[in-house]
Amino acid sequence: MAIPSKRARFLKPGEEDLIVSEEIDENAEGLVVANITGIRQIDQQRQSLPTFKWRSHFLYLLETSRVVVVTGETGSGKSTQLPQYIYEAGWVKGTSKYIAVTQPRRVAAITLATRVAEEKDCRLGNEVGYLIRFEDCFKSGRTSILYMTDGMLIQEMTRDPLLQNYRVIILDEVHERSLQVDLLLGLVKKILRKRLNDLRVVISSATLEAQNFIDYFKDLNLRDSSVLDETIGKSLTPVSHLHVEGRQHPVNVFYLQDPTPCYVTEARKTVFKLHENRPLGADILTDCLQVIL
Repeated sequence: MAIPSKRARFLKPGEEDLIVSEEIDENAEGLVVANITGIRQIDQQRQSLPTFKWRSHFLYLLETSRVVVVTGETGSGKSTQLPQYIYEAGWVKGTSKYIAVTQPRRVAAITLATRVAEEKDCRLGNEVGYLIRFEDCFKSGRTSILYMTDGMLIQEMTRDPLLQNYRVIILDEVHERSLQVDLLLGLVKKILRKRLNDLRVVISSATLEAQNFIDYFKDLNLRDSSVLDETIGKSLTPVSHLHVEGRQHPVNVFYLQDPTPCYVTEARKTVFKLHENRPLGADILTDCLQVIL
């Protein structure tokens, strides 16, 4: 008896398709079955994120506002869940337009796209893809959620000044306030003055300093105080703010009692102390910024 596979194998970029038989021999050792439990676990993980309970409110603000500023703790699910909520609500359904999600680093764009593709149960490069310098993994006309670096969106504007191929633009990690992020904020505001009713912008930040972004975009409708989205027949608010409360995990902060001449060495010592004194079953992640190996 042949058992059809219900979940496609997840292939990484550059990996060739495996030529395998679709039929499974029940007498063979290590029988492969559909991973329905894995799909359920992913759904449970998504629903456990703090952003999930704000899903409906976020979509309402996106429908009634031209710009939505979203603030929340790191790890609350903003980078992975907000694009999926927009996609699932049908913002790009029946079109070839993208939901763009900008990231300050190449690695973040790739890893986030990979994770979202896994959550959507699709191959990376189909419904979910990424675009970075010298490398891309998406299909025009099929990809809906496109992760990219800040610089690539700026480069897109040189070919398409009004970003007509994009329905929703999510500027993520804007609290880092790099030169490219500030440039994007200025260019996107100019585009919003031209595309009055068919573009939405989401500003995502891990800090609570949202007022600066609200003040920057609140004058969008000065030229026309009654901007109307013809698709929903509603007047649009220039900018709205949503704060996602809650963390996925409790976080405790500890400080050294005395300064250290080398924080890398001190971090290594701390890791060994934790490994020796803490119970097994937990992982340790050490972030050493600006360390050249």
